Amino acid sequence: MKFIRAFALGTVLWIFIFVTSLFLVYVLKLRVGFWHYLIYWVAIIIFALVLSLAYFHANIYFHMTATYGFLQGLILGVTFVVIVMALDVLIVVPFFLESRFDLIKLDVILGHVFTLIVASFIGFFKSRVHT
Repeated sequence: MKFIRAFALGTVLWIFIFVTSLFLVYVLKLRVGFWHYLIYWVAIIIFALVLSLAYFHANIYFHMTATYGFLQGLILGVTFVVIVMALDVLIVVPFFLESRFDLIKLDVILGHVFTLIVASFIGFFKSRVHT
């Protein structure tokens, strides 16, 4: 596992999620509700999909030996979630949230679960393509 690449892509994932959240709240002025959550979760799934593909696909461009599989995808997903949670705690909580307990609400937890699922299945399907 290339942790530096995973860390960089996890940081990019956090930036995408942060900008999407700001866009939904301040530009579109969506109140927290069904449409807000639906757009938020779809965006997380798309970003996690693209960045997971970028992680596994970069091995081809850099001529590296790659290990693919569900476990590698799960490790990548856990790395993404840990980085997103750490950046949320360091940046979002002090400046944007009233309480750190806002990070353990159902919508945030589901976003992390979606990230884990998407990264795991990308690793699994990449292993099926490359064997």
